[in-house]
Amino acid sequence: MAGARAAGSGDAVDDPALPSALAATFVPTPPSWPALLASDRVLARLDEEHRGVRPVLHPDVLRALVRSVTAQQVNLTFATVLRRRLAEAYADEHVVDGRVVRSFDAARLAGAEVADLRALQFSVAKARAVIGLAGAVAAGELVLGELDALPDDEVILRLVAYRGIGRWTADWFLARVLGRAAVAAGDLAVRKAVGRAYLGGRMPSEEEVRVVTAHWGESAGVAQQVLLDALVGPAAAEGVPAVEGGVPAPPSTAER
Repeated sequence: MAGARAAGSGDAVDDPALPSALAATFVPTPPSWPALLASDRVLARLDEEHRGVRPVLHPDVLRALVRSVTAQQVNLTFATVLRRRLAEAYADEHVVDGRVVRSFDAARLAGAEVADLRALQFSVAKARAVIGLAGAVAAGELVLGELDALPDDEVILRLVAYRGIGRWTADWFLARVLGRAAVAAGDLAVRKAVGRAYLGGRMPSEEEVRVVTAHWGESAGVAQQVLLDALVGPAAAEGVPAVEGGVPAPPSTAER
């Protein structure tokens, strides 16, 4: 789940470790958030109705990129199936509180053949992208700490150099992995939410979304999540290309 309710000031917090756990799990609420709510009545109303909704961080670089690649041009249900099959074949199992969780083995996945992933129903393009990204992670080319030290534009340039990664994926990476104030303006669900909130339901272009949401400033990540959760729904809040009328949103050239 890409958005969830974080403990707020009104919640009882008895565990001293909870604040640190929350900081590692959710994008923190920026200091400018109250001022934004005071100036934006739409956001203020939605925040009141969906109090505490915040973006969930995904600090595993390979996992986050696999989520994006598997979501391109398919619906969320099939994307989830692809991820499960890939994890069963190329991830290590860990038992946490009696539950099995998996983490990708980048080196093992990098050594896969396209035919191996085709057997899991990956397209050729997705298979090549996932294997290439796993190779980059295994080789130390995509390291969370190094990416986090770069400004947004350099992170985008670094990511889109890889097969299967376009601006849509890079924007979500900034927002959900690095916790930056980034708006995934090309995402169909984000466009739909912004249109419903500010434009009377009209579907805006990617550029219009960037203009309309410019006032969000450093609170962009939180504002985006609140709009998605409130106006589009939990499925869209996963941060995947939304499907409207059964037709997937077209990918960017870099993501084909």
